[in-house]
Amino acid sequence: MNSRKEKKALSQINTTIDAVAKSLKKLKKGNAHLTYIIYNATLYYLLAMRDIQIVKIDAIAHKDASVRKLSIRIITLTVGELDISKVTGKCFNEALKELKISDDLVDEVHRSLRSLRKAQQKAQNNYKELRTNVIAHRDKDSLRQYELIEKIDEQLILKLGFDFFEEMKVVSNLLTKCFIASSNMNSLIIQAVKNMEDQ
Repeated sequence: MNSRKEKKALSQINTTIDAVAKSLKKLKKGNAHLTYIIYNATLYYLLAMRDIQIVKIDAIAHKDASVRKLSIRIITLTVGELDISKVTGKCFNEALKELKISDDLVDEVHRSLRSLRKAQQKAQNNYKELRTNVIAHRDKDSLRQYELIEKIDEQLILKLGFDFFEEMKVVSNLLTKCFIASSNMNSLIIQAVKNMEDQ
């Protein structure tokens, strides 16, 4: 693993997060509610990607096995607990429709979200015992916890986590295209008219 490349990727994610968050703050004060929904979804996924990226380096390359296993458990938790539909559900789809985002782009977003859900489901199926008993130290049988931690299949869990991460990158890139489309003049006019109609 190229740690310099991974650190650069983290830096790029952080820069993107800062830019999206800055725009989101402005949108929150303005009247572009539909564009806000798109930006919000983008930031939601970027924050989860950053969490995985931060621990990814230690999960792969740390010399101490216990640090590697802790990092893997954090990836497991992030992948397992992320609520994909929370920001890309009904309101999100209505915003895409209202903003007249192209059908091709909307179809791409929906396909990528389905792929993300499949990757998450596959990971969850393999993580189940680990998540249930070890992530938050829920199992009162500490020896069982110890044994589960010791027998973590690092390669399998990392592969599933990284497959999920790659699908998140696709979703994030498509959401970026959506928020660029939602920020054009036509979309802003649509939102201004909608705001007047709602008053």
